Amino acid sequence: MLALPFRIGGVSFEVFLATICALPALMLFALAVSLLASVLTQDNGTATVLATVMGAVPCV
Repeated sequence: MLALPFRIGGVSFEVFLATICALPALMLFALAVSLLASVLTQDNGTATVLATVMGAVPCV
C-alpha cells in the first residue's frame, strides 16, 4: 500500500525511500516517548498527556 504512489508515478524514488526510512524512526520515537512518560508518572491519564506534550515539543 505504501509503494502504490511510487508505482503510479506520483512520487520520486528518493521520497519513497525517505518515507520508508522515516516511518520506523517515527515509530521508535513514539515508543520511547510513551515509555518515558509511563515511567515518570503513575496515572494512565497523566502519562497520556505527558506523552502527547513530549511528542509535540519537537514539532514546535
